[in-house]
Amino acid sequence: MILIDIGTCRRISEIGVGGSDADNKSQQQSYKKLSTKQSTKQVGKLTTTFYSRESPLRFDNTMNAFYRQQFFKRLVLWSLLIHVAALFVFMVFLGGRGKDVLSSTSSSMHRRLPIYTENGQWQTYPCYGDGGSRQYCWSWQPNQAHNSQPKSYGDDAWATNDDAGWSHYDDFYHNDDDGTDDGYHDDDYPTDDNHDDDVFVFQPVPEAQIISTPNGGYGGQRGRSLSEIRFNKCPPVIDGYETSGWRYQPSRDYLHGVHRAIFPLKPIDYPVHGEKARILKRETLADSVMTANDYQLHGATAEQYTAELPAPIFPGDKGFWRELRRVAEVQVVRRNKGDPNTVNRWPDLWEGHDLDMITELVHGEYPASLQQELLKQLFSDGVELNYDVMPFRSVNDYVATEVRMSAINTWAVDTIAPISFLLKWNTGVPRPEEVAWLIYNGVYTEKDGVPTDLIQTIQNMNLKHAADFTAYISGSPMHPSWPAMHSAASTCSIWLPVIVKLSPQQYCESLRIDYAVSYARTVAGVHYEQDNLAGLNLGTMVVSEKLPDMLYERYGADPSKVKERLEYLHFDWRDFDPYNCTIEGTPVKDWLG
Repeated sequence: MILIDIGTCRRISEIGVGGSDADNKSQQQSYKKLSTKQSTKQVGKLTTTFYSRESPLRFDNTMNAFYRQQFFKRLVLWSLLIHVAALFVFMVFLGGRGKDVLSSTSSSMHRRLPIYTENGQWQTYPCYGDGGSRQYCWSWQPNQAHNSQPKSYGDDAWATNDDAGWSHYDDFYHNDDDGTDDGYHDDDYPTDDNHDDDVFVFQPVPEAQIISTPNGGYGGQRGRSLSEIRFNKCPPVIDGYETSGWRYQPSRDYLHGVHRAIFPLKPIDYPVHGEKARILKRETLADSVMTANDYQLHGATAEQYTAELPAPIFPGDKGFWRELRRVAEVQVVRRNKGDPNTVNRWPDLWEGHDLDMITELVHGEYPASLQQELLKQLFSDGVELNYDVMPFRSVNDYVATEVRMSAINTWAVDTIAPISFLLKWNTGVPRPEEVAWLIYNGVYTEKDGVPTDLIQTIQNMNLKHAADFTAYISGSPMHPSWPAMHSAASTCSIWLPVIVKLSPQQYCESLRIDYAVSYARTVAGVHYEQDNLAGLNLGTMVVSEKLPDMLYERYGADPSKVKERLEYLHFDWRDFDPYNCTIEGTPVKDWLG
């Protein structure tokens, strides 16, 4: 039999299959010596046996014992190395996930932080309702695994370290009070012996701990003026990433959900800017904090739009209680399952929807999807392009109708959104739930000018937390109220009659769709009517400004005729009557021209 070293392709020896056992044994020993020398020089090279035809695939135990032994030794060694490597990778992955496991509920932190007062201090508590009677909150609890250590009584909370000063790094929620501000916020990893004696956990807590309502005044300062209330719904980033760059990091400056470095935000803090803007962007869940010179504004400024809009009304201003009363009253209708048509004339496409269903239509939906439903209906009914404005391609032109109008619909949202959020963070109008919750808890009363009937309406709601004022468990979004983004993005009634020939009925439905998307957010309790009207008019302004050039550059439209048509159709949304479908008292068929 011939043995060949596969690594070198050389014939090593010939062993006669039919030879005597003595000869074979002698040759085997000779080969074993040769192979042993080679194996020390050529580790890992394979050796195999080619058998004679008389004994195909026969494995001679005596001859191959050595090779089997070497093979299995190497197999065990490599298997061990692979398992060690896999275990190392798994431990690295598990270690990186440690912080996420400790605070693993980004969705819950997007829900609602009710405002409450504790020992005369205004606070927010990172809680949300489970749809039943329980509230779930982040809170400090004794660490049972390390309860042999002396308790620090809050010493290792995010906001404090083991001396009287503030610590940004030393006492991270994993850490013990080690007396060292070493700038490395992970020096006491959970597996270390000096793991913190308190841990930050997410669990049900007694409702009384959430809704403690002594009259402490806004911002924890007794006697603070009502007119100083601004948007403050900016919960902390809990489940952050331990990386630099754009990713989040958990803040060390929160205590009971309040970031002491920036909260409460007051009139002087708006427009948000400087260090407070940086903290809002990096260490809170504040949504799309848009500041001056943002890359997506392309030179737009807040002043060029606010100058054309009625100034927002704040708490303490004349007319504010009327705004809040309208929101509260429609909440009563919704809660009592009232007739939807008593609060608005809704689009025909929404026929059969009750008020709760309507609020869900405008909650977490794909941007401009409700206007897209109108476009779908128009395509089904048949629609003709306005060839006075748009170039002719062919009688049947799918690309210029369905495809083009879908693109314009989303273009409008993308174009308007940065400007809308710039104005939001420029003014800081508080959400209705923020003000209603303070009134419900008796922080502001008739002595502060709150109308008695409004106080009674809110008290009768029996609110469990601030978000309970609204139709949503999560309450309002994490950005200021004015102007409303849903409203600003509702512009199909502005650009549609420019590029296509609408019937009066189609034009009326487009107006009602835009207005309904806007007003449904008031039905949900997250916007004042002033937010809606400002948003609708802002969307009209931005589209009228940018549509002529966009249609010219993308689709070859005549920009002068686009501008002329926009000016002809222009109106103030405060003059629209959804019940009678009139503008300034004029039927839309006459307004359409």
